[in-house]
Amino acid sequence: MEAETDGSKAAPPQSAPVDNAASVTNPIKRRIDKLVASKLHNDPEFIKVVDYVAPMVENLDIHTERRLLRSLEKRQLELNKEYLQEFEKVNAHVQDFAEKVRTMHRICSDLTNRIQQNKEKTQDLLSKTSALQNQKKHLEAKQKAIDDFLGRFSLTDAEKRALEGSTKDGTITSDFFPALSRARDIYNDSKELLRSNGEHSAAADYVEMKAVLCQSFAALQEREVLLKYALDEICTARKNQILRLYIDALTKGTQSNGKPIELMSHDPLRYMGDMLAWIYEALEGERELLQMLLKDCNPQVIRDNSVSLLSQISSALCRPFKLRVEQALAGETDSVVLYRLSALFTFYSEKMTPEIGPDSELSRTIEELNQLTLNIFYSGLNGAVQKILSKDCNPQVIRDNSVSLLSQISSALCRPFKLRVEQALAGETDSVVLYRLSALFTFYSEKMTPEIGPDSELSRTIEELNQLTLNIFYSGLNGAVQKILSKMGAPDYDLLPVPAVHQILMLLRDILETHDGAMAGKTNSEEEFNKIFSCVLDPLYRSVQVAATHLHSPLDVAVYTLNCLSAIYSLVILYPFTDSRLEMIKALMEGNEDVLVSEEASTILANTGLINLYQKAAAHDKNQGPLSAIPGMDAASVNNIMMQFDVFLAQPDKYELDQIAKISSARTRESVKQRTVDNVVAAYSVVVNKLEDPFNAYQNVAYKSVEQVDYLATLSY
Repeated sequence: MEAETDGSKAAPPQSAPVDNAASVTNPIKRRIDKLVASKLHNDPEFIKVVDYVAPMVENLDIHTERRLLRSLEKRQLELNKEYLQEFEKVNAHVQDFAEKVRTMHRICSDLTNRIQQNKEKTQDLLSKTSALQNQKKHLEAKQKAIDDFLGRFSLTDAEKRALEGSTKDGTITSDFFPALSRARDIYNDSKELLRSNGEHSAAADYVEMKAVLCQSFAALQEREVLLKYALDEICTARKNQILRLYIDALTKGTQSNGKPIELMSHDPLRYMGDMLAWIYEALEGERELLQMLLKDCNPQVIRDNSVSLLSQISSALCRPFKLRVEQALAGETDSVVLYRLSALFTFYSEKMTPEIGPDSELSRTIEELNQLTLNIFYSGLNGAVQKILSKDCNPQVIRDNSVSLLSQISSALCRPFKLRVEQALAGETDSVVLYRLSALFTFYSEKMTPEIGPDSELSRTIEELNQLTLNIFYSGLNGAVQKILSKMGAPDYDLLPVPAVHQILMLLRDILETHDGAMAGKTNSEEEFNKIFSCVLDPLYRSVQVAATHLHSPLDVAVYTLNCLSAIYSLVILYPFTDSRLEMIKALMEGNEDVLVSEEASTILANTGLINLYQKAAAHDKNQGPLSAIPGMDAASVNNIMMQFDVFLAQPDKYELDQIAKISSARTRESVKQRTVDNVVAAYSVVVNKLEDPFNAYQNVAYKSVEQVDYLATLSY
């Protein structure tokens, strides 16, 4: 029964579905069944695990599983530590590589920036090179044209010798007649050229300015009387020439403008303006011609004679110019035109007086015509005013009540006018426009104040608006200057002023030209000029000094500062009330010149070896005995140094500093050179005085006198 019962329990046919359902719902049983059913002896992964675990199990007991688990955990920990150690090595290599990559990145960035900077500098160099190449082509074309012209219209040296004949007896050779034929052809061609193309100034003024002519004047400079006679002959010839050209310009026209000037005689302003402009240009041409003639002479000769020569040449134009101006003024009644003519005379008088002198005949003629114009202007202005004011009322009644009535009437305009002006000023930031508005207020204030009174409401309103405009102007000017200066970069290799300096000077020029062009003179002009200069030039100079600190050489700093100060000086000198400012700029320029002169003179003395002689000679005292007995001051050593100094006198350009050529102002550059020569000559004179002193016992020492050295150094350096 029990067996049956067991058998019935083991496999009852009705219970199979129940067991399947239990296996489905029991995941543990399902996993056990899966493990039992798996063939582990055929599983390679299981075999690997058993092989790995087998060495760790020595005895099988109830604690085997626990020991095995600890062994596996310990083994896992050791493997993790080994992995960590290896990973740290890899990480160290990676960090080292990353640092190298960052270093390479910095180097590449620096190289990229340098390449970009070099590219910008190269671009500027290429543009300058292109401009120079174009200029070279233009000059070559001019040279070719000039060579062709001279080849056609001048004789060769052989032809000249053939025409001159023998220097002994004056006989001629067979070459005389071909040369004579050639001269005849040149004469005929010249007449044909003048007939067809008009007179060329080159044909009269600049044809073959022979070197012998310039050398002749250079030779005559030692004989003042002969030089004066020669210059008088030049003046006579140039007076006739300039008078003929002036008449031709009046009646035939010039090459630049084919219309004769007298075609505009119906318009006095244009007519006199054209005549004065032509005279000014002609005098500039004459000045250049005289400089070419006297280029080999001492510069002092040019300075002493230039003004007097131009004064004599310009005197030929006085009579025809004065005659035509007086004829034009005779029929002019418009006061505005007359006043403009007076301003025109004043302008050209200020331009030409420094060139021809205040006592020249042309200067006096222009001044007389200016006074005549002003007299006619005032006379016509009085007549026009009297004509307008001539009424039936008693003139005394008009004078007594006119100002008060106009003051009361004009007061109605103050509020709307002030409101609109303030609205317009609120949005204006242009400093030049603001300063022009201030000049406009000043002009109309001076015009209306005599009519409405200084205490009228309109006069006070205009004055208040003028002050408001000036306050906004100064504030805007400071802002504009600071904005430009904030963009100032480091100086370039040519040591010329950076663009920011030119922008500041252009702004200052626009403002000052507004002042000069104002329609009324200002009583406080000097105060305004000083305030404007303080707002513009003081921060500009400070910024120039800061920018110069980017330069490494003190010589570069001095040259760059000099170039900037020269640009400032050339602008400031054009305007009035600038004496104190000009003195300050000159002092700053002289300080920078001192740096260059000191370095240049020291370089020359050091390279020639004269510095040792100078130092020992200056420090020598008679208590030390003869100077020739001091080591290094014997006659042989002195002769060697003097020979080196002679090399400098023969080739001074080799001793010149590179920075000197970068000075933009020719006058400053020459001043530095002259002062350098003076310093070198002063040091040389100290040495020569010691050599000439018998106490120092020098014999057989060859040296030049101080005067010879001064002359040679000034001539060649």
